[in-house]
Amino acid sequence: MLAAALATPGPADASGLDFVPDIQPTPIVERPPSWPWAPYQVAVALNLGMGSAVGGMGLTLSVLPIANLQTEVGMGVGFSGLQLSAMQKVLLGSGRVRFVAGAGLSYGGGNRDFPDSSLWLNVDLAGMELRGWRGLVFFVAGGTTVGLAGGRYIVPVQNDCGHTYCGDAVGQFFPQMRAGLGYWF
Repeated sequence: MLAAALATPGPADASGLDFVPDIQPTPIVERPPSWPWAPYQVAVALNLGMGSAVGGMGLTLSVLPIANLQTEVGMGVGFSGLQLSAMQKVLLGSGRVRFVAGAGLSYGGGNRDFPDSSLWLNVDLAGMELRGWRGLVFFVAGGTTVGLAGGRYIVPVQNDCGHTYCGDAVGQFFPQMRAGLGYWF
């Protein structure tokens, strides 16, 4: 029926000629998916961890300034209060899943159990990051953290003398781990 309507001459235009609309199908252009490890890709992720650069829970923003190098900044809440962090990571591999290792600094603002602000060195010794086609990013990492400055902490358990225990985190190594889920674009 559509073919018959198109074959039938249409109304005459002002010049007296028959007018048949020129109907062309619009081509469908599919954009190929971008490669998640290309330079300047950005990822935002929610992190859950223990002793990590962003504490027990936080957000990170990472960018790939060049392939196989990732710069990450983050903010979260941990045992030493509000955490702010910056970390440089190296990525190894060639597929969607990459081995990740990195190091950086974090600042803890202090709280009831950590009355002083503190500076920490965080090292992700071994990690893995997966970036999917639809923008999903998932990662896990483990390593160590060491107190560099501040970091006096209070353990609210009384010792034999009836006093609470105070310690200094400077120079002490603690295990750390984290996992994250987010979106790359």
